[in-house]
Formats: sequence, structure tokens, C-alpha cells
Amino acid sequence: MNIFDRYPGLPDLSDLDLLGTAIGYALDQIKAPYPMILLTGLSAIATVNQALCDVERPTGGKTSLSFYGLLIAFSGERKSSMINFFYRLIRQAEIEAEKEYQEEHALWKRKHQIWKMKRTVFTNLLRETVQAELAAELSETDYDDDQIRKVQELVDAHLISEPEKPKKTQLLHEDITYPALLQAAHENSKYLCILADEGTRALNGLVTPGLSTLNSAWNGVQLITGRKTSESFTVNDPRFSILISIQPGPFDDYRDRKSDQAKESGFWARAFVCGPYTTIGFRNDSLPIYSEPPVQFEKRLRKLVKKCVKSARRDNSDRKLIRFDDAAKELFNAFSGEIELNMQPGGLYENAKDHASKLMENIARIAANLHIINKCDGDISWKTLNTAIHICVFFSREYLNIFDSRPQHIIDAELLYTWIMEQAQKFNSNVLPKRWVMQHCPSKVRKSKRFWRALEHLEITQSVRVFIDAKKTHYIEVAACPRV
Repeated sequence: MNIFDRYPGLPDLSDLDLLGTAIGYALDQIKAPYPMILLTGLSAIATVNQALCDVERPTGGKTSLSFYGLLIAFSGERKSSMINFFYRLIRQAEIEAEKEYQEEHALWKRKHQIWKMKRTVFTNLLRETVQAELAAELSETDYDDDQIRKVQELVDAHLISEPEKPKKTQLLHEDITYPALLQAAHENSKYLCILADEGTRALNGLVTPGLSTLNSAWNGVQLITGRKTSESFTVNDPRFSILISIQPGPFDDYRDRKSDQAKESGFWARAFVCGPYTTIGFRNDSLPIYSEPPVQFEKRLRKLVKKCVKSARRDNSDRKLIRFDDAAKELFNAFSGEIELNMQPGGLYENAKDHASKLMENIARIAANLHIINKCDGDISWKTLNTAIHICVFFSREYLNIFDSRPQHIIDAELLYTWIMEQAQKFNSNVLPKRWVMQHCPSKVRKSKRFWRALEHLEITQSVRVFIDAKKTHYIEVAACPRV
């Protein structure tokens, strides 16, 4: 029995404790699909927890609690309602933090204005002292060297005392571009979440140009930004979370146009992907199961949000390290070994090794996030880790369904063969000119290299035969019993 058989579907809401009450209430109120609500909820709690804790993996090394999510959903699935439900407390905290920031910024402006006025006075004094010293040297008269030393010390002390500009505590960024993201992480807070409700803009303006940076941020690696016309800077120990929502059609178009660079770079391998599911047409007004608001969940989240805002304002990197208990360590190591075996030829992840190699790290992150939001004591338990595995296995299957893990030339070969068969039926002939096929086949396969690899695979599997007639024209003949 493979892991997909042992962990079918998503865990029961009761296994999610406090988070389960919030998801159940959202299911009753919003009536969106369970996987989409769960993914949104996990993204929200990771946005908060990533500033507070790290987790130590049983196999060694610590990792952040950051979360990358891709939500593929049709129009009308109430994506905005889900985001508003889980991010409401974070947005409220941002509003309060913005008020404090404006007060601090106004005070800083006044102090800095006074500081600049004093700097002008000290600079003029230093200039006059240097001029007097130079005049004394030219006239070969004595001059008190202590005078210029004292003035220099005054100037140095004043420059060091420049009032520090307060940092703006902004955790959530919507529809932000790649350069603006780096600037925000540098000037405001390295703890942030990107909410892209209009995913096409985020994919084109953030993900595609920033693949390397986003992958590094997921790993918690230092971000070094070199600028030619402005100040270069470094973001140490970044913690980014991302939730991108997009409709299936635009997402397929993006993958076609960009040849899915995000998948090739390993960006999607780091992400939880989901969809498209739908409840449209089935959202009746039945009696709710979770009629009471999730008061305890909101109380817990509100407390964590306050700590998160304080940590972000101080740019604090001193985070608590969470560990697994002995029983959880055994389960983690056993499941890790099973994932490794499934990367062998014939395994579940034979053609998705990039995704499988990140799976255990994502499991550790989800386990830690559940441990924190559910206010568990001590180390991460076997039960919490098992629930995290349950969640991650479900989204792992989603990844394999959305991103066909087979080699590209096999996918192209199936697409090309289907098209050739359609044309053969249309023209009532199983023989077609190869040049014509290459010119008119689906645009995905029309690129020379991909076309030849797909055609070669069809020949190897004896699905088609390529031959040359007496006029040296190349033809493709569809086999009578294809094996593609």
C-alpha cells in the first residue's frame, strides 16, 4: 500500500484542533471547497508564525515556517472571502501598527530636522576652524591643534547621533512587483506575506523575474541586492510567505508562454498547490454544523499576531526553535525513508524528484505551524506530525495532478499523436506530410527541438512511421495499432 492509499483525502477537522474549528466555520459560512479553505488558513498562520519560530528537523538542520501556496480556482469560488476570513486579524493589527508608525514618523521628522540644523552649524564651525588652521600655516604662525580636534569630535559625535528612521510594519503586500518586494523587505520588514488575488500580475511581475530570490527566501538564505544607480543592500534571514490565486485558464496560458520556468527552477516544488475544485451550484442553505464563531482560534491568533508585529518592528531574528519528540522523530525518519525510495525508477516520485526532495521540509513546517496555532505544549507530537503528513500527502498528489510529472517529450508525444489522429480522420488518410505537420501542429510542440523529440518517441513506440517517397518528401504514417 503506497502513501497515497494510506493517507487518502484530507484529515478530519477534529484532527486540526483550533484550526479545525476555524476551517469548519469557514466551510459553513463561505461554502468554498475544503482544500482551498485549508490552504488559505495554513498560509495565514504561517505568515504570523514565521516571525516567531523555526523548526529543527529530526534529520538535522533547522528551517523556517514560511509557506508558499498556489490556489487555482474558477471565478466565483469566493477566494477573496477566504482570504478576508483568515487574514482579518492580521489586517487589523496592520492598521493599528500604521497609526503608531505615523506618530513615530512624525516625531522622527521633527527630531531629524533639528539634527540637520545642528549638523549645518557644526559643519560651518568645522569649516571655519579648518580655514583658520590653513591661514595660520600659510602665515607661518602658531595655531592650537586641540581646537580642530575638539571640533572634529563634536562633528563625529553629532553624525553618530542621527535619529534612526522608524521602520514601517507591513506584513501583507498585494500585487507587488519584484523590485518593490526587495525594497519593502529592506526598508520595512523581512517578515512578510504576498497576497496575489489577481495571480497573473504576480506571476509576470514577481515570480518570473524573481525566481532565484524567492527560492532563496524560502530557504532563509541571505538576499544580496546590487544596484547600479541606487544604494545596494542586504536582507538577512528573510521570511517570506506567498499565496497566489489564479483561474485555470490564465494559469495554463502563463505556463505555455513562459515554458513554466517556475517549475523548472523548483519554485512550484516548494509550494502547496491546489485546484481547481468547485462548490458552485451546490452551496445550499443547509443548517451549519459549526454555527459558533471560532472564538478560541481567534483569541490564539490575535495573541500570535501581536507578537509577530512586535518582532517585525524590532527586526528581531531571535526566534524560538521547536523540536520533535522521540515518537515523532521515528515517524519523521521512517516517512523520509519512504519518500526517498519513491524517487527510485518506478516510484511515485520518479519524475518529480524536485518536489519530493522538498516534501519532508514542508511536512516539518506544517507540523510546527499546527503545533503553535493549536497551543500545544512541549515538542511536536506524533499526532501533530501525522496530521501534517496527511495534509502534505494530499497536496503532493495535487502537485502531481497539476504538474504532470512525466518527461516533457512523452507529454508532447501524446499531444502530437492526438492531433495527428484528428487530422488523419479529417482528411481520411493515415499519411500526412511531415513539414505540414510541423507547421500546423499545436503550438506547444511546434518548437523544433520539442517536435523532434516527440516524433522520435512516437517512432520508438511504433505509433507512427516516418518515411521518404521517391520525390524525397518526408511523410508521417499513423500505425494501425499504436502503442503510445
